Parts: sequence; structure tokens; C-alpha cells
Amino acid sequence: MVTLSFTEHEALSKVGKNIKLKSSYVGMPKHTIATVIDIKNEDSQWMIVIKWCRPEKKITKRVTGTEEVLVDAITTKPLVDWFDRDEFYKYFEEL
Repeated sequence: MVTLSFTEHEALSKVGKNIKLKSSYVGMPKHTIATVIDIKNEDSQWMIVIKWCRPEKKITKRVTGTEEVLVDAITTKPLVDWFDRDEFYKYFEEL
């Protein structure tokens, strides 16, 4: 029988490690880097919490009124996901 959950010790040992996608995953291209930032116990199963390392995106927005102004903004909102043991080893490799 395959265990889908990390042990608490195994999950903790991943915290702080950088990982890389083996293939594309839900909008993230292959080789995208992420960092394991925490662990979570959900329904008695230990999971790892990762933060994707995404490049900042520059957004230019046109504001209309009496004049047009270009506004630049940088998006830096972190994207965080949770993975069980099976998903982790299926999609990631440690760096």
C-alpha cells in the first residue's frame, strides 16, 4: 500500500529546501522553482506548504479621465500551495 502522507519528521526535513518542477503544473512551467516554507496537518495527513518563486510582473494600466496616465505596478503577491507526499515526489525534485 502506498502512503500518500509525509510523516511529521519527513515533512519537517523539507522545510527551507528549494525544489523544481519536473513538468508543468497548473499554469506553472516546467523547471519553476519553489521553496518549502511550512508543513500542515490536514485530516491527520502531513503536507508540505510551498511558495512558488515567480518573477515579478510589471503591469501598465491606462487611466482615463481628462488626461491619460500610465501607471506601473509590480505584482509581488506570493503564490502558496500544499502538496502531499505522493504529489511532491510526482511533480518535484529537490535542488
